[in-house]
Amino acid sequence: MDKKLTIVAGGNSGIGLEIARAFYINGSNVVILGRNSARNKLAIKSIKSSAKSERKIHSYVCDMSSESKILETFLKIKKSFGRVDNFINSVGLWRQSPITEMTKEFLKKLHDNNFLPVILVCKVAPIFMKKGSSIVNLSSFAAIMPMSEGSIYAAYKAAVINFTKSAADELAQKDIRVNCVTPGVIDTPMTSDNIKKNKSSLLKPISLKSIGTPQQVAGTVKFLCSGDASYITGENIVISGGKYIVQK
Repeated sequence: MDKKLTIVAGGNSGIGLEIARAFYINGSNVVILGRNSARNKLAIKSIKSSAKSERKIHSYVCDMSSESKILETFLKIKKSFGRVDNFINSVGLWRQSPITEMTKEFLKKLHDNNFLPVILVCKVAPIFMKKGSSIVNLSSFAAIMPMSEGSIYAAYKAAVINFTKSAADELAQKDIRVNCVTPGVIDTPMTSDNIKKNKSSLLKPISLKSIGTPQQVAGTVKFLCSGDASYITGENIVISGGKYIVQK
């Protein structure tokens, strides 16, 4: 990771924050993209306080559902850093709704937060990436086993896995690898309340009998962007502690 540039969309909280921290600690320059400037700055403060590094860390406010905003941000990054080596798509929004009560606005919000950013980044980022670069998209275990009243979230997360494979084939022509990671039950600000209320039932199908941490996801993402994974593309790695690997 030494002196490379890693961009983490959604890097100001949860899994994205720990991914940004992991790359920064391991010598990469880091750029965090998020819609909230204050949260971006807090994330940078948190990362800097936990690790001493001579590398740069910066943030930009960016709406990841807008192609023009993404392009505009990439141009700024190119001007400041001159290169892009890794891009991590860690944006996402978890919402549930019974099918009979869904609205068009609900569908659009989940589309714009869970799938559209993945498409737009795989379209725009390669313009600025050199050979040997890497893109990692984040899906969810809901893509493998949908949850009750979570049909749309699950559908978009499944689409991320499928899209990653097609994007990997196309971008291989530019020597850019595209992979996906699918976290299981991970303790983040978005999921902590649900985990506290339902911990015993959530642990039951997990073979390792523990809730995952954002750091455990970050380690796999870091590996996929490293030279050790140079012959891996179009793959989806499930990080779930062995959730439902056998019937219970």
